[in-house]
Amino acid sequence: MSPSLGCVADDYTGGTDVAAALRRSGLRTVLLFCTPPHGTAVPDCDAVVIALKTRSVPVETAVAESLAAWLWLAGQGVGRIYVKYCSTFDSTDDGNIGPVADALVEAAGARLTVACPASPEHGRTVYQGHLFVGDRLLSESPMRHHPLTPMTDPDLVRVLGRQTPHPVALVPHAVVARGADAVRAALDDLEARGVRHAVTDAIDDHDLDTIARATAHLPVITGAAGLGRAAGTLLAAVAPGPTGVPGVSAPTTTTGSTGATGPIGAPAAVGMSGPTGVAAPDGVAGPSGVSGATGETGASDVVQVPGEVAVSGATSSGSAVGMPELPVGPSVVLAGSCSAATLQQVARARERMPSYRLRPENGGLVEEAIQWLESHFGAGGPVMVYSSAPPEERSPGTAEPLERALAAVAARAAELGARRFVVAGGETSGAVVNALGVTGVIVGAEADPGVPWLLTTGDRPLALLLKSGNFGRPDLLVQAVETT
Repeated sequence: MSPSLGCVADDYTGGTDVAAALRRSGLRTVLLFCTPPHGTAVPDCDAVVIALKTRSVPVETAVAESLAAWLWLAGQGVGRIYVKYCSTFDSTDDGNIGPVADALVEAAGARLTVACPASPEHGRTVYQGHLFVGDRLLSESPMRHHPLTPMTDPDLVRVLGRQTPHPVALVPHAVVARGADAVRAALDDLEARGVRHAVTDAIDDHDLDTIARATAHLPVITGAAGLGRAAGTLLAAVAPGPTGVPGVSAPTTTTGSTGATGPIGAPAAVGMSGPTGVAAPDGVAGPSGVSGATGETGASDVVQVPGEVAVSGATSSGSAVGMPELPVGPSVVLAGSCSAATLQQVARARERMPSYRLRPENGGLVEEAIQWLESHFGAGGPVMVYSSAPPEERSPGTAEPLERALAAVAARAAELGARRFVVAGGETSGAVVNALGVTGVIVGAEADPGVPWLLTTGDRPLALLLKSGNFGRPDLLVQAVETT
């Protein structure tokens, strides 16, 4: 059975966040880091999340890698795509949210998608098209100081409008409050008027559920983990029927976004020639050659997440799939995020474990960090290496060297026998996962909302906790390494 939903996330912590949300909604979920080679298959599951590292790369690279992920998912028989980005809409005037969404909408043969970064459980809400972090506008939150994607404009219609040549419009909360039929009618009207991106207000989970029902006919939708959870819940609860969408009145056929006739909610098949012969959009070579879960590609390759535990979520009876225990062994904390939440977590961790701060102004950045690690590792407790710093202590142009240094520390820690890696920051998580050679994981229980444990497979499994910079309670890093 083909997965019902494919998700393309723009960073690794975003992938873990939405995988946890889909798992919580009842979907059996597989999480992969980077796109596997063409021809690689996954075990039977309901949803597949491909976590990329495209949030801060050049637009052309982000689009090409996202299209490669879409091609691979299409080859698995997936007909519906969820584009996952941060709940603080991390991006610049160049992208990459708008260009990636445009590319995937066009690849799917659609004309309209929605943009909804609301994640109420994390305090992210959208009202009148403006993004709030708690009770503050995005532009008044610590995100205005982000070193890579400073968010100084809370108006999502305006922000997205600078990233795409296509029209952007708002579905306001007054419409969302009237229910799924009202939202669907508003979307149909916007599509008829040539709008490509519909920013949708959402201030609570009920609003997200409404939007999920109203957008079940769209082959591509975009948002944070909040709308992903709502879409997953709808998929998990859907029963066979003429529309397949509970709570939404609709005609039995449509010629909407794909131009094809079929049941509402039917997956778009435009541009797809079948599970093993998907045609690449113009200018895209496809996912072959992209490192994946199995190394060498072949028709019989299967992502190496064996057994029942490989597909994390709920069974058909609703019970949780059994998960292996976290491995016992040395723990390492690696923090690169400079968000306010991570700075507080790092301060707590410094009180509880030996810690080393990477300082880019010093020569021998990597060598000194590894020397410190080797002298403190295995002394009876966890250790932390971090580069997190407040705005006044950051130097321009140091993000990449610090990221490479943290990756090198992670690789050396694994050689020394580390079994648990607790990582703070999306860019840092991507660097660490790549350095460890991890390509597919089992999604385990959440240490905090949106922050699940990830377990590798094999004779010597590792446990990874990849934390978005803005997520988590103040003692999360400490509690993660003390969990038994």
